Amino acid sequence: MDTIAAGLPNETTVSKLADLIRADIAQMEAALSRDKASEYTAQLAQRDQVRDDAFVALRDFAKANSNRSNPEISRAGMLVYSVFETRGLTLYSKGYTEQSADMNLLLEDLSTEETQDALDVMGGTTWYDELRLAQDSFEQLVRDKLSTEAQDTILPTRTSRLRLTDHIETLLGCVRAVHDVEAQATTSDVRAALDELINSVNEIIVNAMTIARARQTRSASVDEHKEVQEVLESAGI
Repeated sequence: MDTIAAGLPNETTVSKLADLIRADIAQMEAALSRDKASEYTAQLAQRDQVRDDAFVALRDFAKANSNRSNPEISRAGMLVYSVFETRGLTLYSKGYTEQSADMNLLLEDLSTEETQDALDVMGGTTWYDELRLAQDSFEQLVRDKLSTEAQDTILPTRTSRLRLTDHIETLLGCVRAVHDVEAQATTSDVRAALDELINSVNEIIVNAMTIARARQTRSASVDEHKEVQEVLESAGI
């Protein structure tokens, strides 16, 4: 950032954007550090796993009962399993938000009188209760997390990233505009300096977008804080 700002010392807009980008990077670092250290990250993963296990257990139990020799139990198993087929046999593999929405629909379907009777016939009521409690436990933790974050002065990671990339792209536009104005410059050194500035900003954008794509639904396997530091170093910040 210092290199870019120094390269165009007479451009007030560039200097202001450089200051904004420095602030954006600091904010994003704080957000990433907060997310990584969040007490909820591990808890959410653990409760989600319990929910997934309960889902698979009831799904497979229903499938097994659908093949029983007892006609009544077999019909009950097929009815319950058909609910899983309708809502998705692998909905547990979705992201937290989408999975929770689909899970609630599944539990709603399983709570009908007909399905509850079928669960009772095949001995699956306890399995259903375990799935419902696992879902309730996960969603309560999500509400607790949102309540805590509402009191946090640090911007969400996504917001920080969007601001950073927006300001970087604006800076690139300014540098290109100056480059166009200076296109007729008689010295090759001026043109070469501007080209180098544009390349520097382009590199920052690529690195910032790489960070934005790196975070996964569940805990990321890459040390995000280290990634941010690498971006700063590569940009000469």
